[in-house]
Amino acid sequence: MPVVFCLLTTGNSALALSLTLFDSVSGMVLIEKEQHKKLNPGDFVQLMTLYTALRLTDGKDHLSLTVTVPESNIAARQNARRLYLRAGQTVSFNGLIKAVAVTNAEEACHVLAGTNGLNTREFVEKMNFYAAEAGMKNSLFTSPVTAPGQVSSAYDLALLTQEIRTRYPDIFALFSEKTFSFAGNNQRNRNLLLWRGDDIDGVMSNKTSTAFIASSVHKKITADTERRLIAVYLPDRNARTDVSINQVLTLFRKGRADFETIRLFTAGTPVSALEVLGGNRNRLEVAADKDIWVSIDRAKLAARGTGGITGRVEYKKPVLAPVRKGDEIARLHVEFEGKELSSFPLRAMYDIGEGSTLSRFIDSVRLKLNAEPTEKK
Repeated sequence: MPVVFCLLTTGNSALALSLTLFDSVSGMVLIEKEQHKKLNPGDFVQLMTLYTALRLTDGKDHLSLTVTVPESNIAARQNARRLYLRAGQTVSFNGLIKAVAVTNAEEACHVLAGTNGLNTREFVEKMNFYAAEAGMKNSLFTSPVTAPGQVSSAYDLALLTQEIRTRYPDIFALFSEKTFSFAGNNQRNRNLLLWRGDDIDGVMSNKTSTAFIASSVHKKITADTERRLIAVYLPDRNARTDVSINQVLTLFRKGRADFETIRLFTAGTPVSALEVLGGNRNRLEVAADKDIWVSIDRAKLAARGTGGITGRVEYKKPVLAPVRKGDEIARLHVEFEGKELSSFPLRAMYDIGEGSTLSRFIDSVRLKLNAEPTEKK
């Protein structure tokens, strides 16, 4: 995942304790307020529970999987938003996932915590393992459902949303469904933003519909690349639903109107050629393994043009053979008007083997001469 840098800090909402607006294509934060602040995620812990259950069943057919409702946690399930499950009942794994995605069904989270025969403690350990793997540095989970002592951040929740969208697009599509029916019980999606625009396709709100993780499709910027904005809005306890909804919609409007996302390099296009010592070649081309996109303030881009964009390749000099294709050799730092926007890994485009005995001897002498300090006279 790209290294993310904030482009703009805003007081967009005085009521927000924390917020972030994330561009899914560039991986950059467009607008933020206290985005790394540690807060109890509340109902949004269910998003991590859903993701963990999916990761634990990678490689399996989710449509054919079933889960047996355990005897444990009966009291906890009775106090949750319910599906009215019975101990010993066999239910569809996919149905439980859908119940969480559409209706925030806590009872489904309790059952999903038994995925692969794990107990709750073991499942929570997996939650924290996958959170760390996703780069969620300010998150710590103690339960698959709402509980005291848990922390996350607006930025971490945006990363989690992006992970689900890219790894499980079929599951991500469930967030846009407005109703869910299970065993004859019909429940409505709590995310009121789904009724505020066809471009909004998820993701989740809290019980009071005042905090939101939201996703909005902007447009296709290439034939196979769709720009999506992800907003996480975490208000204080006194927030009103209508105010929170309007603030999220304002974030989306600003993201669409105020920022341009442009592609600098396509995957596999040489970005730089680096000097190599001790090899059967003396130059190595490096490239990104994914398209390189950046998001830039549209007004500044119009005033300065693309001439304001510069790139700086950072690597440990010199590159020493042997080198294997795909090795991360360098990083490209992209700047606009002298300020760093983001950085991206650059990888070797081909193998470089060791050179002849003579060429390696010459390169070793060059390396030694370059390393020795010059004596002052």
